[in-house]
Amino acid sequence: QNLTFTAFYRGVENSVFRVNTITTDEQNQDNQNLYNMHDLLQEDVLIRSYTNAGNSQAIGGEFTANLFVNKYAKFLFGASLYNYQIKGAVFGYDVDQNSTNWNIKTTGNFTLSTASKLSVDYNYTSATVTSQGQNDPFVSANIAYSYTPASLKGWSFNARILDVLQTNVQGLDTNAYNSSGDQIFYQETAYERNGPIVELGLRYTFNSKGKKAKKIKGSQADKHFK
Repeated sequence: QNLTFTAFYRGVENSVFRVNTITTDEQNQDNQNLYNMHDLLQEDVLIRSYTNAGNSQAIGGEFTANLFVNKYAKFLFGASLYNYQIKGAVFGYDVDQNSTNWNIKTTGNFTLSTASKLSVDYNYTSATVTSQGQNDPFVSANIAYSYTPASLKGWSFNARILDVLQTNVQGLDTNAYNSSGDQIFYQETAYERNGPIVELGLRYTFNSKGKKAKKIKGSQADKHFK
């Protein structure tokens, strides 16, 4: 068995985040480009971009374990718990927020026979703050099966089922403020991946036996050392 615990601190200066704003002339007079765009279009337009929005830091711990139950089953487990903080300014609005983040990842590998193997994985990631809101928790679970028959040299068959629990939904909340602290934009977003998804695969490997290594001829030393 193999158990590991790691304490860590990670600090990033000028972190890059996805940010949002709108082209309202009164709220963006300090940004000439947005002011000109609003003056040209005569309406508000949502602007999304990536920019350096401040500094971020994370401090916490991570635990990993490789558990060998027997020759037929092996489990890999990982978990982390840390405090995440963002400090900076987004379009003139000061940002200072933090969250307690954690995640769990586990994988089970099972040898059903000499020709077939099964793998199951599960992942949970907690909610986390962003420069303009937060990302919602995320859960995913998948199953994979592979079959390599000895009677069919070079052939292998595999199948995967993604999003077994139908929980593959990525959600986020966005709050945008101007330099005066007035809220100018709010949005709730959810990216849904309709599951479960089944994938089937077939593979054939040419020359699966491989080439035999050529025997290296002996050197002059072989004549003296038998």
